[in-house]
Amino acid sequence: HYKEASRKTSGTVLNLIASRVSNLIGGSADVAGSTFTDLTKDKFFDVKSYNGRNIRYGIREFAMSCAQSGMLLHGGIRSFIGVFAVFADYLKPSIRTAALMKLPAIYILTHDSIAVGEDGPTHQPIEQVSSLRLVPNLVTFRPCSAIETTYAWKYALESKDAPTALFLTRQNIEVLSKPSYADFVKGAYIVKDEKDFDYVLIATGSEVELAYYTSERLAKEGIKCRVVSMPSTNLFDKLSHEEKENIIGKDYNKRIFVEMGSTMPLYKYAKHVYGIDTFGASGKANDVMEYFGFTVEKLADFVKNI
Repeated sequence: HYKEASRKTSGTVLNLIASRVSNLIGGSADVAGSTFTDLTKDKFFDVKSYNGRNIRYGIREFAMSCAQSGMLLHGGIRSFIGVFAVFADYLKPSIRTAALMKLPAIYILTHDSIAVGEDGPTHQPIEQVSSLRLVPNLVTFRPCSAIETTYAWKYALESKDAPTALFLTRQNIEVLSKPSYADFVKGAYIVKDEKDFDYVLIATGSEVELAYYTSERLAKEGIKCRVVSMPSTNLFDKLSHEEKENIIGKDYNKRIFVEMGSTMPLYKYAKHVYGIDTFGASGKANDVMEYFGFTVEKLADFVKNI
């Protein structure tokens, strides 16, 4: 039951990778302290130290993303960039062309939901996650734990002909299961199962924890739920119809998708979607999540009212 923000796990994994991959270089758009993108044992790349591996891009998200593509086109290095998920809007044209050119770019997109809280609706992504899932040849991940975050980095680093986007949390998230890497790269897997289940709760990122504890509560009232983590809709979409049904169940009407973001694209997977189709709100993370109904009690009521 280890708990840690996935942005922090990502920073730990990134530094471990950097200690073993000497041609890794990257930086952020002036938010390294928040995105955990600093390579802590390395210098900054500047006119005085061309051997530095940390790049200070400044608040130039689009230029940063274009620079990453340029470096990858040149060859000889692996790179990454980091920024808040809501500002993926600035990166979008360059992400799209990176996908078109089959570049193994890595985008670290933190503060991935309304749980950003105090920064208010300008910094709370609603449609950004779904928007990037729609980009052809871009593989997106929204990991639900330290284990999934580590696996997402493994996938990103091994990619040769497709960019990868990692959507990471600001708040701590719990390790509730230990999937194999083989299950993870299917894009979805069963976290908690029930024989003859009534519903399937499909969730991503921090909402997997919410779905898990909601299923525990509903079980006490005689409602049995399978819980599925779907870290990558892109990888899940590549499965056969039979493989998909083995994970999310055969009955579309019994599926409920839980994610703190746009609902429209998620109806592809479930008849019922518990999400957000408005801008966020300003307040402490827990208060904002409660305001939008992302609590065990309110999600359980939603399920019972179906």
